[in-house]
Amino acid sequence: MNVTRKINERPKWCSHKDCIVFRCFQDVMCSGKLPEPKEHDKDFNTHRFCLKNALPNNEIFDLQINKSDAYFFKLLFEVVNE
Repeated sequence: MNVTRKINERPKWCSHKDCIVFRCFQDVMCSGKLPEPKEHDKDFNTHRFCLKNALPNNEIFDLQINKSDAYFFKLLFEVVNE
C-alpha cells in the first residue's frame, strides 16, 4: 500500500478540484464529498467514488453516490471479508 500520501490528500490524477477528498488508498481509489448535492433518480448524490485505471485507456471510473448507494455497496463488499 502506498503510505507516502496522507489518506485525505487529493491524488494527482484527480480532476475534481471542487470535491472534498475524504480517503485515498494505494493512489488508485478515492472517495470524497461533492460540493453540492446532485439530483439523480428521485434522490440526491452527495459523494463521489473514483478508481484510477479501472476503465480502458487509463480512464477514471467516477461514480457519484448517495448514502443508500453506499449502504448497498457496503453489503456487497462485506462478503469479501467473510
